Amino acid sequence: SLYFTLSNGRTSPKFGKTSGTDFNFKGENGAKVLGFHGRGGHAIDAIGAFFETGSKKLSEKKGLVGGNKGDTFDDGVFDGVKKVTVAADEYSVTYI
Repeated sequence: SLYFTLSNGRTSPKFGKTSGTDFNFKGENGAKVLGFHGRGGHAIDAIGAFFETGSKKLSEKKGLVGGNKGDTFDDGVFDGVKKVTVAADEYSVTYI
């Protein structure tokens, strides 16, 4: 499953199947998420995130956790991300 913990401590609902391994990406010193990268096909097989590094021009690409299947994706880096849309069926996260 996939869920988000916000800087104020609130968590989102879990998306996808709620069993298995939980993964956690955390920006150092409260760094903001700027985008996502990973691998996917019919579902997201692996996911990583871009975090701010303190400089408006630099970002840090973190992780890639999950399975080893699927085609790579990289949505790039965006300043001021306010909303993340996630779709899931009963078995998996299908897009982010």
